[in-house]
Amino acid sequence: MSQEQNLKIDYDLYITGFSLSKKSSELFVTDDFSLFIWNDTISKVEETETEENLLKFTIELSDSIGTINYYSKKEDSIFTRSVGLDEVHVVKEKRTVIAWELHPETKTIGKFTCNKASCTFRGRTYEVWYTPEIPVFYGPWKLHGLPGLVMEVKDKEDMLQAYFKKISRTDKDLVPYLSALQTGKIISIEEYAEIQRKLGDELVKKMKLSFPRELNMSIDGIKQDQLEREFN
Repeated sequence: MSQEQNLKIDYDLYITGFSLSKKSSELFVTDDFSLFIWNDTISKVEETETEENLLKFTIELSDSIGTINYYSKKEDSIFTRSVGLDEVHVVKEKRTVIAWELHPETKTIGKFTCNKASCTFRGRTYEVWYTPEIPVFYGPWKLHGLPGLVMEVKDKEDMLQAYFKKISRTDKDLVPYLSALQTGKIISIEEYAEIQRKLGDELVKKMKLSFPRELNMSIDGIKQDQLEREFN
């Protein structure tokens, strides 16, 4: 693996959860697969106070490896390494054939001429820019299927934003990341959806346990706004 020269695309990636968070992210493209690596931070819970004197929690669920989205051409499937509260899961799903709408607008990103496209995927509406000058059908996260590399992504509610930084050839050893996909518990996308639905309750329980017993308080109305709202 380390002897091969593969494409490496760097993005500035932003995820809006409880707060806007910038992630380091890299997309590797080979003849047989793509590998998107992001959010390589240690898990943490940060507590801040708003102007209204309300407590606000920012929760990072990750580790030193981070989230991995691996697409296998042979299986036409996506394997996602996801860090939960208590264990690591590897979600296996067939690649969704996204119904992209192609638009006539163009713009230049870096030195590449890009075309506009849009879609609705997993409950969110995305606008992207892709370049046919790099003829691979990959993009950040799971946004595949266009006739060229996805260079820029923005969903309608600004939950996910990705901006192209640079593209290069690399001989980086990807084996550690591929090996990491072998260590988590493999689950289906349906099982993952159920885990996500229960995540809010689990977070509330853990937060309550972190407060002193003499502090009588309740945590109500926590609103989860997951990247994937639907799993059909």
